[in-house]
Amino acid sequence: MTEETVFARVIHSDLEAGRFLVLVTEDQRLAYSHWRPFQQAGYPAVTAGQEVRVRLGRDRRDSKTLVVREVLDNDEAREVAVISHGLTLSPDEPRHMAEAEFLAAIDPADGVVVIANAVIDGSERSDLAFAGSVVLINCEVLGDFRWLGARFRGSFWCLNCRFNNHFSLKSAHLDGSVVMFGCDFSGAGGISFRGIQACSVLMEFGTRGSEDMLWLNEMTLSGCLALNGSFQAPVQLMAVQDEAPVNDSPSLGQVYIGRQSYHAEQLSRNGFEGGLFVDGYTVSGRLEIRRSHLNQLRLGELTAESILVDNCELAADLWLDRVTVTDEEVGISIQDTLVGRHLRMTGHHFRGRLCLNGSSVGQAWMLELEAPEEGTPKVEMMRFHAEQAWFDPVSLVYGAKPARRSTTPPPFGLLARAMMPRPSGDDRRHLAEAYTRFKNWMSTTGHLREEDHAFFHMRHHKETSRVRRFLLGGVFGWGIRFRNILAAALMISILFAAAFMAVGIRTGEAVMLSLQSFISSFYGQWSEPEPSATGLLSVLVTLESMIGVLFVTVLVGAYIRKLLR
Repeated sequence: MTEETVFARVIHSDLEAGRFLVLVTEDQRLAYSHWRPFQQAGYPAVTAGQEVRVRLGRDRRDSKTLVVREVLDNDEAREVAVISHGLTLSPDEPRHMAEAEFLAAIDPADGVVVIANAVIDGSERSDLAFAGSVVLINCEVLGDFRWLGARFRGSFWCLNCRFNNHFSLKSAHLDGSVVMFGCDFSGAGGISFRGIQACSVLMEFGTRGSEDMLWLNEMTLSGCLALNGSFQAPVQLMAVQDEAPVNDSPSLGQVYIGRQSYHAEQLSRNGFEGGLFVDGYTVSGRLEIRRSHLNQLRLGELTAESILVDNCELAADLWLDRVTVTDEEVGISIQDTLVGRHLRMTGHHFRGRLCLNGSSVGQAWMLELEAPEEGTPKVEMMRFHAEQAWFDPVSLVYGAKPARRSTTPPPFGLLARAMMPRPSGDDRRHLAEAYTRFKNWMSTTGHLREEDHAFFHMRHHKETSRVRRFLLGGVFGWGIRFRNILAAALMISILFAAAFMAVGIRTGEAVMLSLQSFISSFYGQWSEPEPSATGLLSVLVTLESMIGVLFVTVLVGAYIRKLLR
C-alpha cells in the first residue's frame, strides 16, 4: 500500500457530527478522510472548497480506495478543478432538478462531476456510460433511482443522500467503486446491487436501509464489500439468485460487515433486524462480521479464506451450512457472541480451527456432519456456554480418527488441545473446562459412554499432581473405567504371587494363595504350604487382603454407578 503526497480539494464535510470528509485530488481521484487527521493538523473545522496538501494511503479493507493518512502544511497554493453543480448552495435550501437536467449535468463526466444540494425527481435509465466519476452530495431522490447496466470509467459516490423509493445499480460495471456514506434508503423500495462488477462496495457512516430487502446478489468485487449501518429488512448475498442469473462468475474479494474504516470509535450502529443471508459465494479473502445486532445469520455453501463473527448479538439462530475455509489455521471464529437460540453447523465434513471462545448459546449447539471420518473441526471453547449440545453422529467428538489409548479412554479429538502429548498447566485448565461441558451435554442427551469418557478426562486434567493422576486415574480409573481397575488388580495379584514364590511357596500354590488373599476368601482355612504361612508370609497375605478389599469396593461402586444410571 504505497503512500503519496498530493494536493486535494474538500468537496464534502459530513454534517452529522463531522464524521468524514471527501476530497478530490488534483489528478481527479476521490479520497475520503476521518475527522482525526484534520484535528491533528490543527483544523477546528473543515468546509467544502478548502484546498489542502495531504498524504494518502489505501483503505486497509480493499487496498484500493484512497484515504487521508495525514494533513500536511499547505505551503504551496494550487487550484484543484472540480466540475460541480450546487456545491455552494446551502443544504437547507436545495434546488430542484428534473431528470433531464440531472442527466445533462453529469453527462460530460470526464473527471469528477459533483451534484450537490439538489432534489431530484428520479432517474430510470439503462446502459448509461460515464467517462469519469459521479458524486451526489446532500441530494434527495423523490422517485425511483434505477441505473441498469450503467458503465463507469470511474466511481459512483453518494454522500448523505436520501432515496425515497427503489434504488438499483443492477448489472452496473465500474472500474472504480460504489461508495455510500451516510445515506438514507428508508423509503418503500428496495436496494439492489445485483450483478454489479466493481472494485468495492462500501456502505457506512450511518447508512440506513429501506423497508424492502438489500440485494447484494451475483456481484463480482475484486476489492471488498463493506457493510455498516441499520437495516430493518433482510440483507441477502447470493451467488445465484434465481434460474436466470445476470452474472455467470460472481465472486468477492473480502467481506467486512460491521468492521468500520476507523477502528478508534464506533461511528454507526450496525443492525440487521431482518437477518443476514450469505449463500454460494466464493470469497477469496476473509469474511468478518463484527459488533452487529442481527435477527439471524445464515452462511451456506460458502468458501472463504477465514470466517470471523466477533462481538455480535443474534436474537435467533446462527447457521453455518457446508462452509469451507481455505486457511485451516485461522478457520472459523465465533467469539464473544451471544446467540439467542441455536448455533447450528452442518455439512459433509469440516477441517480447520473452530474458535467459540467467550460465546454463549441460549438453547443448543448442534454439530452435524455426514462424513466426520473425512474431517472434523479443532474446537477451542474457553468460557463457552451452551445450554445443550447435539452431535450427529456422536462419534465425531473423538475426531476424524479416534486415538486408542491403553490406560485412558480415547480423547475427544474434536478439542483443539486434546491430542497434545504433554499439555501445559494452561492447556490442562482449558481442557478440564471443555470436558466439563461435554460431560454435562452427554448426560443430558443420554450418551452415557461418552459421558464417562468426558468425566475421566475432566478429572484427569483437573488434577495437578502426577502421583494422584497415576493412582486415581491410572490405577482406579477415576471410579468409572473397569479396564484400569481390573488390570491393576491383576498386576497386584501377580506381584504378590511372585512375592509368595520368593519366600518358598510353589508356583501353583503361590498363585492360588495370591488370588484368595486378594478377595479375602480362604474357604474357612488357609492353604497349607511348606513352610507354613506365618511370619513374613502372614504379613504379605494380610497386606494383599487389605489392598484387595479396596479394589473390590471401587469395582463394586463403579458397577453400581453404571447400573443406577
